[in-house]
Amino acid sequence: MWTWFLQVWMECPTLVHTTDASGNSRSFALKRVLGQRDGRLLWYKAITKFLKERLDLEEHAPYPCVLKSKDNSCIVMIHVDDLLVAGRRSFILGKFSEELRKFCDISMQCIEKPGDELTFLEKGFMSCIQMDD
Repeated sequence: MWTWFLQVWMECPTLVHTTDASGNSRSFALKRVLGQRDGRLLWYKAITKFLKERLDLEEHAPYPCVLKSKDNSCIVMIHVDDLLVAGRRSFILGKFSEELRKFCDISMQCIEKPGDELTFLEKGFMSCIQMDD
């Protein structure tokens, strides 16, 4: 299973040179990041740019991995290719998810009532309060 951050466009051209067992040499130009160290940084740049432009979110100055709406009704924490989003149900399940699906493949888990569970950063979380829109 591929994660989206591995599909970010390269900022600088990367050439790969190889020689097979017969001595034939070939060169390839990579268009997308294939797990190189800068993949996480490039993903962060791509997703934050998208969220800022399409959903009018802005960085929360003390924590650049957190984006928020100008009225603080939606907050997004970014960790590599996982997003934890808190905000109005109608916005998150509506415009937010619709726009994000245009950018990448997503799966979502929601907690709305006591007992609902979600996984974030390989840890389970359970809601103990009723969530309102």
